[in-house]
Formats: sequence, C-alpha cells, structure tokens
Amino acid sequence: MEKLSEYVPSFVKKTRIYSSLSERRKGSERDTASGLYTISKIMGLRDVFSGCDCFIIGTGPSINDTDMSLLAKKINFGVNTLFKKGLKTDFYVVHDGNMWRYNSTEILKQPSTIFLCESAGCKYLLSGNRQNNVIAIPQCSDDVFSTDLANGIGINASVVIVSLQIAYYLGFSEVYLVGCDSANKGHHFHPIDENAKITLRRKVDTWGRVMRQYELCKAQFEKDGRKIYNSTVGGMLEVFERVPLEEAIKR
Repeated sequence: MEKLSEYVPSFVKKTRIYSSLSERRKGSERDTASGLYTISKIMGLRDVFSGCDCFIIGTGPSINDTDMSLLAKKINFGVNTLFKKGLKTDFYVVHDGNMWRYNSTEILKQPSTIFLCESAGCKYLLSGNRQNNVIAIPQCSDDVFSTDLANGIGINASVVIVSLQIAYYLGFSEVYLVGCDSANKGHHFHPIDENAKITLRRKVDTWGRVMRQYELCKAQFEKDGRKIYNSTVGGMLEVFERVPLEEAIKR
C-alpha cells in the first residue's frame, strides 16, 4: 500500500475506507518499476476498493441540472472535459486521442489518479511527460469486457464504458452513473469547441454500439454480484436501473 500511496491523491487517502484498505493490503503490494506504465503498478490496484460504491460522472448536459455538491464526500470518477465544470474527482479517465490532444494540459492539472487508456495513453507516453498520478493502460480487445487491466482495456465505445472496466478492476461493488445522458445529439454540459467536433461526430455515429457495450458491462457486473445504476437526470440510457441521486448517496 505504501507504493500504491505514491500515486493515490491525498483526498483519496482521507476516504472512509482507505485506512482499512491499508491494513488489508499491507505486505501484498508488488514492486513498482520506475517507468510510468508497469504491470505491477496496475496489479497493485486490483480490488483495492472491494465492497465500496462509486460514482462515474459523464459530461452530458444533465450535469447542469444536477446538484453535484451531493457527491462531495463520495468516491468519484471524472472523464474527458469534466474539468470545465470545476469539479474535483478521485479518478479521471480519458481514452480518446483527440480528446487528450486538445485538453491534456488541463487534465494533467487535475488532483486525481489519472487513467489514460488506448490512444490517449500512447500519446502521453510518446510525449515523454511523466507524472506519478498518471497510469497508462493499453487496449487488449474492443469486443470484450476486460476484467484484468494488466491485460489492457476491452470494449471502448465511450469513456464511461472504459471507466466501468476500471471501476470493476478496482473492486467497486456498486457504480452509479451521473451525467450519462446518452443523447443521440451528443451534446455536453458545455459548448463544443471546433477542435472537439471530429471526436463528437464519431461518438454520434456509434450510439448503437455504445448501448450494446453497456449491456456487456451490466452482464459482467451482475455475473459477479455487483450492480450498475443510472442516477442521471433524464437522458436516454435505460440499460441500467434508475436510482435518483438523492437516494443513491444514502445507500
């Protein structure tokens, strides 16, 4: 856990379960190599949050109609351009190369453990930049749900689907989605700049694939006795049982 603590943000260490995790995993950490992406670094994260819940925050327009202060004491994931909302998250996930290209400077400022997957991770590694709080993960396949990040990320139709695989690997038993509108128009909570439009067009064209992959996520979580809930205000994502955010935070 001491090695793990090198790249876990200080506010994660203050969560209600971190101290107990330290004792639980003491003596079981694998050595962490000096390079950014190492198998041992990823393996050190497996099931570290076993039995806990978390919130994955997307960038749908419903964020503007959501009381995000409710999540202040919850473990949460941010994705892509969520930094524009000024929210601080425990984890941050990016996998699209264009998203990373145009927003990397701001993303790297986030006080989070940052997961850069697939092309975003490759671009980061090629840049020569290195930060202790950044973990790069390759891709193993684009048609299976990856249960082992040491082998890479699997299905990848959206950054939320990538985040669900990371949350699964970290051991979270219940995951709540917020701001995951899944609207066909692909709108976000903020205006889309010109640089991002190529990424947005690709996303709009793949909603059928996104929904199929959400079904795979649901099946894998439930196979292992875990659950994914949708706490988004409105939107078109009906794959998961809906639980209002006000109720979700009380669980």
